[in-house]
Amino acid sequence: MTKSERMKPVKRIADIREQDAAKVVAEYQQALAAQQQRLAELNSYRDEYIQTMQVSGSEGISVVKLRQYQNFLAKLNLAIEEQQKVVRHAEYSLEQKRQQWSHTRGKKKALGKVIHQYRQDEQRQQARKEQKESDEQAQQRSGRAASRQDKPSA
Repeated sequence: MTKSERMKPVKRIADIREQDAAKVVAEYQQALAAQQQRLAELNSYRDEYIQTMQVSGSEGISVVKLRQYQNFLAKLNLAIEEQQKVVRHAEYSLEQKRQQWSHTRGKKKALGKVIHQYRQDEQRQQARKEQKESDEQAQQRSGRAASRQDKPSA
Protein backbone atom coordinates (compact mmCIF):
# COMPACT_ATOMS: atom_id res chain seq x y z
CA MET A 1 0.00 0.00 0.00
CA THR A 2 1.37 3.40 -0.96
CA LYS A 3 1.83 6.30 1.43
CA SER A 4 -0.92 8.25 -0.31
CA GLU A 5 -3.35 5.34 0.12
CA ARG A 6 -2.44 4.98 3.80
CA MET A 7 -3.22 8.67 4.26
CA LYS A 8 -6.79 8.37 2.91
CA PRO A 9 -8.37 7.60 6.33
CA VAL A 10 -6.47 10.52 7.88
CA LYS A 11 -7.72 12.77 5.06
CA ARG A 12 -11.31 11.61 5.64
CA ILE A 13 -11.02 12.45 9.33
CA ALA A 14 -9.59 15.88 8.50
CA ASP A 15 -12.48 16.46 6.06
CA ILE A 16 -15.04 15.50 8.71
CA ARG A 17 -13.42 17.73 11.32
CA GLU A 18 -13.39 20.67 8.93
CA GLN A 19 -17.05 20.10 8.01
CA ASP A 20 -18.00 19.82 11.69
CA ALA A 21 -16.16 23.06 12.47
CA ALA A 22 -17.97 24.79 9.58
CA LYS A 23 -21.32 23.58 10.95
CA VAL A 24 -20.45 25.00 14.37
CA VAL A 25 -19.59 28.35 12.77
CA ALA A 26 -22.96 28.35 11.00
CA GLU A 27 -24.75 27.60 14.28
CA TYR A 28 -22.93 30.43 16.05
CA GLN A 29 -23.77 32.79 13.17
CA GLN A 30 -27.44 31.91 13.57
CA ALA A 31 -27.24 32.42 17.32
CA LEU A 32 -25.62 35.83 16.82
CA ALA A 33 -28.28 36.82 14.29
CA ALA A 34 -31.00 35.85 16.76
CA GLN A 35 -29.41 37.93 19.53
CA GLN A 36 -28.97 40.89 17.19
CA GLN A 37 -32.62 40.60 16.18
CA ARG A 38 -33.67 40.61 19.82
CA LEU A 39 -31.56 43.73 20.44
CA ALA A 40 -33.13 45.45 17.44
CA GLU A 41 -36.60 44.57 18.75
CA LEU A 42 -35.78 46.00 22.19
CA ASN A 43 -34.47 49.21 20.64
CA SER A 44 -37.53 49.49 18.43
CA TYR A 45 -39.84 48.88 21.38
CA ARG A 46 -38.03 51.55 23.42
CA ASP A 47 -38.29 54.05 20.55
CA GLU A 48 -42.03 53.37 20.19
CA TYR A 49 -42.53 53.68 23.95
CA ILE A 50 -40.68 57.00 24.04
CA GLN A 51 -42.76 58.29 21.14
CA THR A 52 -46.00 57.20 22.78
CA MET A 53 -45.04 58.85 26.06
CA GLN A 54 -44.04 62.08 24.30
CA VAL A 55 -47.46 62.26 22.70
CA SER A 56 -49.09 61.52 26.07
CA GLY A 57 -46.83 64.01 27.81
CA SER A 58 -47.72 66.80 25.43
CA GLU A 59 -51.33 66.34 26.49
CA GLY A 60 -50.36 66.47 30.16
CA ILE A 61 -49.28 63.66 32.45
CA SER A 62 -49.45 63.05 36.19
CA VAL A 63 -46.34 62.81 38.33
CA VAL A 64 -47.13 59.18 39.16
CA LYS A 65 -47.50 58.31 35.49
CA LEU A 66 -44.24 60.16 34.70
CA ARG A 67 -42.38 58.19 37.39
CA GLN A 68 -43.80 54.93 36.08
CA TYR A 69 -42.70 55.92 32.60
CA GLN A 70 -39.18 56.79 33.80
CA ASN A 71 -38.88 53.56 35.82
CA PHE A 72 -40.06 51.44 32.92
CA LEU A 73 -37.73 53.26 30.53
CA ALA A 74 -34.81 52.70 32.92
CA LYS A 75 -35.62 48.97 33.06
CA LEU A 76 -35.89 48.87 29.29
CA ASN A 77 -32.53 50.61 28.90
CA LEU A 78 -31.01 48.12 31.33
CA ALA A 79 -32.44 45.25 29.31
CA ILE A 80 -30.93 46.80 26.16
CA GLU A 81 -27.53 47.11 27.84
CA GLU A 82 -27.70 43.47 28.92
CA GLN A 83 -28.70 42.41 25.42
CA GLN A 84 -25.78 44.40 24.00
CA LYS A 85 -23.50 42.37 26.27
CA VAL A 86 -25.11 39.16 25.02
CA VAL A 87 -24.54 40.29 21.42
CA ARG A 88 -20.89 41.16 22.11
CA HIS A 89 -20.38 37.76 23.74
CA ALA A 90 -22.02 36.03 20.77
CA GLU A 91 -19.76 37.99 18.39
CA TYR A 92 -16.69 36.97 20.40
CA SER A 93 -17.79 33.34 20.50
CA LEU A 94 -18.42 33.35 16.75
CA GLU A 95 -14.95 34.77 16.12
CA GLN A 96 -13.42 32.04 18.28
CA LYS A 97 -15.28 29.37 16.31
CA ARG A 98 -14.21 30.97 13.03
CA GLN A 99 -10.59 30.83 14.15
CA GLN A 100 -10.98 27.18 15.14
CA TRP A 101 -12.53 26.41 11.75
CA SER A 102 -9.74 28.29 9.99
CA HIS A 103 -7.14 26.33 11.95
CA THR A 104 -8.88 23.04 11.12
CA ARG A 105 -9.15 24.07 7.47
CA GLY A 106 -5.44 24.93 7.43
CA LYS A 107 -4.56 21.49 8.78
CA LYS A 108 -6.76 19.87 6.13
CA LYS A 109 -5.09 21.87 3.36
CA ALA A 110 -1.62 21.02 4.64
CA LEU A 111 -2.54 17.34 4.76
CA GLY A 112 -3.87 17.60 1.22
CA LYS A 113 -0.54 19.06 0.09
CA VAL A 114 1.36 16.24 1.78
CA ILE A 115 -0.83 13.63 0.10
CA HIS A 116 -0.41 15.39 -3.24
CA GLN A 117 3.36 15.35 -2.76
CA TYR A 118 3.23 11.63 -1.90
CA ARG A 119 1.27 10.97 -5.11
CA GLN A 120 3.75 12.93 -7.18
CA ASP A 121 6.65 11.03 -5.61
CA GLU A 122 4.89 7.73 -6.27
CA GLN A 123 4.26 8.69 -9.90
CA ARG A 124 7.91 9.68 -10.36
CA GLN A 125 9.05 6.39 -8.82
CA GLN A 126 6.68 4.47 -11.06
CA ALA A 127 7.91 6.36 -14.13
CA ARG A 128 11.57 5.64 -13.19
CA LYS A 129 10.74 1.98 -12.66
CA GLU A 130 9.02 1.75 -16.03
CA GLN A 131 11.89 3.57 -17.71
CA LYS A 132 14.42 1.22 -16.10
CA GLU A 133 12.43 -1.83 -17.25
CA SER A 134 12.17 -0.38 -20.74
CA ASP A 135 15.91 0.32 -20.81
CA GLU A 136 16.68 -3.22 -19.63
CA GLN A 137 14.42 -4.70 -22.30
CA ALA A 138 16.05 -2.55 -24.97
CA GLN A 139 19.49 -3.62 -23.76
CA GLN A 140 18.50 -7.27 -23.86
CA ARG A 141 17.14 -6.91 -27.40
CA SER A 142 20.24 -5.11 -28.61
CA GLY A 143 22.40 -7.74 -26.89
CA ARG A 144 20.52 -10.54 -28.63
CA ALA A 145 20.71 -8.76 -31.96
CA ALA A 146 24.46 -8.25 -31.54
CA SER A 147 25.03 -11.88 -30.60
CA ARG A 148 23.12 -13.01 -33.71
CA GLN A 149 25.34 -10.85 -35.85
CA ASP A 150 28.48 -12.30 -34.26
CA LYS A 151 27.49 -15.90 -35.02
CA PRO A 152 28.80 -17.23 -38.33
CA SER A 153 26.16 -18.18 -40.83
CA ALA A 154 26.07 -21.79 -41.85
